[in-house]
Parts: sequence; C-alpha cells; structure tokens
Amino acid sequence: MKILVAIANYGSKNMRFLRALIKEYQTMSFQIDIVVLSNIPKELGSDIEVKVGLPSKNPWSLPFAHKKVFAERVDDYDLFIYS
Repeated sequence: MKILVAIANYGSKNMRFLRALIKEYQTMSFQIDIVVLSNIPKELGSDIEVKVGLPSKNPWSLPFAHKKVFAERVDDYDLFIYS
C-alpha cells in the first residue's frame, strides 16, 4: 500500500511536535511519502517534501493546501492522510 501524508504546520513554534509526528509516520510498515505544508521553509530531512506557501493571503488557509497536493497525485497513491 502506498500512502501520501500531508501535514500542515504554520510557523516554527511546534517543530518538536512536527518531528515527533513525522517519526511516527515513518515507523509504519507501508510505503509512505510525507509532504509538509508550511508558510516558511523548514529543514526536515531529504526524505520529507516541504511545500512553502499559503493557498490565499489568509493564514487560516494553510489547512486547505493539501487539497491541491492530493488532487495532483490522486493516481499515484492508495491512501491519503491529512494531519
């Protein structure tokens, strides 16, 4: 099973929790690709894709950024998870 995980993470205040969440996803016994959606660049390792930018000027729009990512990759994965 191939899984795409999208994690919305605004700012840098909760980096400890973001890293813990990524670590838990990486322990799963499936092929998992992780995309972090953020308003700022983040270094999370070479195996984590970071997409920087908000869907609109409103900072509350970040939780909706996963929709475009999932739509672009709908044929490439079996399961989609948003955190």
